[in-house]
Amino acid sequence: MADTKTNQEISALREENARLRRRLADMETACVQTDRESGVFLSGPLVLFKLKADSHWTFTYTSPNLLELTGYDPNELVQKGTTFQDMIHPADQPAVTTRISALLSGTQRSGTLPAFRLETKDRSIIWVQCHITILRDEADRPVWIVGYLLDISAQQNMQQELRRSRARLEMAQRLARTGSWSWYEDTGHIFWSDEVYRIYERDRSLGPPSYDEYFTLQHPLDRDRVRQTIRQTMREGGEYEIEHRIVLASGAIKHVLGIARVEHDERGRARGLFGTVQDITERKQAEEQQHAFTERIALASEAGGMGIWEWDLQSSELNWNNRMYTLYDIAPTEFSGLYDAWRQRVHPDDIAFTESSLWEALSEDKEWHHEFRIVLRDGSIRHIQAAARLHRERHGNSRRMVGINRDVTRSREAEHELRRLATTDALTGLLNRARFMQLAEREFERHKRYHTPLTMIMFDADHFKAVNDEHGHDVGDTVLRAIGEITRKQLREVDVLGRIGGEEFAVALPETTRTKGTLVAERIRTAIADTDVQTPGGRTVRFTISLGVAEAGREATRLSDLLRTADKALYKAKNNGRNRVEEFD
Repeated sequence: MADTKTNQEISALREENARLRRRLADMETACVQTDRESGVFLSGPLVLFKLKADSHWTFTYTSPNLLELTGYDPNELVQKGTTFQDMIHPADQPAVTTRISALLSGTQRSGTLPAFRLETKDRSIIWVQCHITILRDEADRPVWIVGYLLDISAQQNMQQELRRSRARLEMAQRLARTGSWSWYEDTGHIFWSDEVYRIYERDRSLGPPSYDEYFTLQHPLDRDRVRQTIRQTMREGGEYEIEHRIVLASGAIKHVLGIARVEHDERGRARGLFGTVQDITERKQAEEQQHAFTERIALASEAGGMGIWEWDLQSSELNWNNRMYTLYDIAPTEFSGLYDAWRQRVHPDDIAFTESSLWEALSEDKEWHHEFRIVLRDGSIRHIQAAARLHRERHGNSRRMVGINRDVTRSREAEHELRRLATTDALTGLLNRARFMQLAEREFERHKRYHTPLTMIMFDADHFKAVNDEHGHDVGDTVLRAIGEITRKQLREVDVLGRIGGEEFAVALPETTRTKGTLVAERIRTAIADTDVQTPGGRTVRFTISLGVAEAGREATRLSDLLRTADKALYKAKNNGRNRVEEFD
């Protein structure tokens, strides 16, 4: 009796197995028929497949569009007994295997696998999303795995590029000492970028401060002004720009520039603010130094340090006090006392405009206020600020002019230093990022207005981290300075060259096509490749750069579009072996 019962159970299992095979065969036939009639899997994005639920998941069927996705012929794949694992990138096999094994051994019938890479027939890599369903027999044993593949390479590449863009943005903010932030009044949510944390020297693990805590970080004398500015902007809309001081946890004080704009909801109501904060402490310190210079000059004037002169308009005679001789570095015995003697000391580039303003003041009977440079006997330059007034005789004719001169050289040098700090990269002496973007934007607007060609070159040093690691940052700095100096020598006066971050540089070439720009880039590359620097230990360091070239076309509506295409060409040069020039097509 026992044998009869066993035979009956075996027979039932065979019938069930046959029924299951017929069902799967019908499914395959339906899928193939669908391919032929509608092309759903022939040319669509989804690739259908069926695998044996064995140890390696052997292919038994795939839809025809597998050929387009991977280069593998579906029939050849099935005939050779290719397994699913054979096509998965080795680095992704553990995660995929773990997930499929869990579905096979568990009670869950279907699930989505983690995104993974497939190796195509030509050994290239694509990213896919995969969903599978486990088909089981009546004994709940897995028999088949059916599912689909979807190519998500574009999305993955976009995410990688987004991560790279975020990293570049963070680096740009750090170099510019400018952070970004947002605050939403309706939810209380506050966001700070990494650079804002660095400016406030706040531990990132603490998160951004609350709205009320934020004001405790402001200098007590500026706190009410900042609070009122925010409230007024939220009430009236628009944007604000305010300089104020912040107090760090250490008690130190920084000067910052805050700029923000109101963000509205769909009903036009103010939701909150988004903006930037920039550390301007160095600039404020330079301004304070300039102010100190001005005060010292004023004190010198009060103490009688001004040069005083009188000019007889009839005889052209000039009378100077002792301070005037000191200002002009002339001994009284060397001065002829005539107008022409003074004129000879005025800088050649300033004499025409200086005389023009002087004669204008005389003809219009008004006070003369002017600033000019003089050249001393040793060739040095001194900045002079002058003021004068006409004195008339009783009958009204001009008789003489009395005026003062004072030395404003130190003040002008301080102003020049301020401008240099604001526009120049301290290491290389090139334009800094902010100034480069300003001048490049000007050239881009000229290109759009007059339809003249404009080409952008972006380049950076190859393996620069290795130079720093092997030879030290001093040598790395020397390499960056060499790159800047060599590049400058290859360019015209009208070209705009700047260091825009780290080891990355950019050149805007006005009136230049992409073809000519590529020749310039190749000239730069060759000159740098032929150059070396010496380490303090006497070793020779050679270095190269990779360059990307792009021309502004109709699709580039903003400067950022042109920079982005040049950056893509630069990455192309990097990916193609470095020490080369690539164009953006």
